[in-house]
Amino acid sequence: MANIVELRVAAFIPEEWLLVTADPYNNYYGEGNNRDFTYWTENQNKLFKMAQHIVINWNTSTIDVYKAVGPTRTKIENRATGKEYIKEYPLTSDKDITYKNTVLTPTTASLYIKGSAGNSALPELSPAIDWEYNISVDRKTGRVSFNGRHDGFPNHEIYKRIDKGTPVELYRFYKKTPGHLVDPMDVEVNFSK
Repeated sequence: MANIVELRVAAFIPEEWLLVTADPYNNYYGEGNNRDFTYWTENQNKLFKMAQHIVINWNTSTIDVYKAVGPTRTKIENRATGKEYIKEYPLTSDKDITYKNTVLTPTTASLYIKGSAGNSALPELSPAIDWEYNISVDRKTGRVSFNGRHDGFPNHEIYKRIDKGTPVELYRFYKKTPGHLVDPMDVEVNFSK
């Protein structure tokens, strides 16, 4: 029987830099997270664009949900000279990364999470990364159920970790094109593992 179940939901861009647009003089890149799928991104916001970390603790009868956004940088590359200029932006707001409807019984836990975080480099032009999930956890079996949806860009990952053991990958999604950030969310998620 589980005492603590941690769930980690994150969206990330696997490339180091992603070409966004170009004109006759420059190439314009958005910074990615330069990584593959992994649970181990906690407290390292450069490794994701948006994350929610849920800690269900039956020992203390609590459900804690942490949220974070990653940094935004752009790179402008002069096509003639190859010279690069990197610009940093303030962190995107995390105000739309929320949760509600938390219920904890001696045998189950459930909640609803929603994530929405825009691009601080192009707030008017770049749609937000979005997800929303209803989540339930069975304490006896450690079985986790996710029902919801997310955007088709960037990569998405969901992990569980029981009693500080080895993390288990529950879900991985490989990104489509940046155009899949446009509403509505186009990828349905429904699993129990």
